[in-house]
Amino acid sequence: MTRAAELMTLNPARHFRLDHQKGALEPGKDADIIVMTPEPYVYDAAESGHNVVGWSPYNGIRLPWRVSATYLRGRLAFDGRQVLAEPGAGQFVRPLATLAL
Repeated sequence: MTRAAELMTLNPARHFRLDHQKGALEPGKDADIIVMTPEPYVYDAAESGHNVVGWSPYNGIRLPWRVSATYLRGRLAFDGRQVLAEPGAGQFVRPLATLAL
C-alpha cells in the first residue's frame, strides 16, 4: 500500500508540478485522504452515478478494495456511496512554472 500511495500521489503530483502543495502527508500540504476497505467488487461506472457519460474503460474490472470514504482538507467529501462535498468545495492549485530540483 505504501508503494501504491507513492505511485498514485507523489509521482503524479511531481509530474504535474503540484508537489509543492500535493502528493504527501506533510505540514503545509493539502491532505486529501481516501480510506479503503478490503471489499471485493466489480466496477460499473453507470451504477455508481459518479460518471458523466455512464461508462468507463474500467467497466467490469474486478477490484479487491473499495473506497469507503474520502476526506477533502479534513472534511468527509465521499461516504463510499454518495458525494457529500458541495460543488466548488475544491480549490485550484497552480502548477509551479518550472520543476523544482
